[in-house]
Amino acid sequence: MAKRRISTGGKLVMPGLINGHTHTPMTLLRGIKDDVTLQEWLEKYIFPAEARNVTEDFVVWGTRLAALEMIRGGTTTFADMYYFEMPSRAKPRSRNARRARRNHPRFSRAG
Repeated sequence: MAKRRISTGGKLVMPGLINGHTHTPMTLLRGIKDDVTLQEWLEKYIFPAEARNVTEDFVVWGTRLAALEMIRGGTTTFADMYYFEMPSRAKPRSRNARRARRNHPRFSRAG
């Protein structure tokens, strides 16, 4: 028997969600273009937008926004795959006291 019981008042109690693949700063690029192939979306819209806009502040604020959205949605752990390495990427995560894993993506080109 538990020493303390908490009444949830009909609420669901469950473990936190885990986002296994995210690019947190890209939250600021939402809505740039829809209904095109992935390759077209990346090459014609996202890569040029990143080239024009990605700065350390962009990465910090995009990561903060993503973290807030994940907290609100019940995500407690995430693996970030954003490929612009900046020391500032760790700051928003530590401020939100969450579990995060910064990954280092690798790219290769066929043939």
